[in-house]
Amino acid sequence: MSAIETEVKNNSNEISLRGYLERTGNGARKGNGLIIDPSVVVEQEGFNTRTAGMGELYYSMPHVVEHLNSLADAY
Repeated sequence: MSAIETEVKNNSNEISLRGYLERTGNGARKGNGLIIDPSVVVEQEGFNTRTAGMGELYYSMPHVVEHLNSLADAY
């Protein structure tokens, strides 16, 4: 197994999309990407990638406030 094929082991149940695809066969590789069946995706309540791990503090950052205000002004 090469370094590229080695998966990082952790204590959680989370796996990469590539690992999920290889273990379950529930999807396919297409070019450089992966395709999975969207019906198997389970959303986590409250999960939001837009906050970049900062939680609600993200929305108080000056450039974010400016952007949100510009969107509000546009409508």
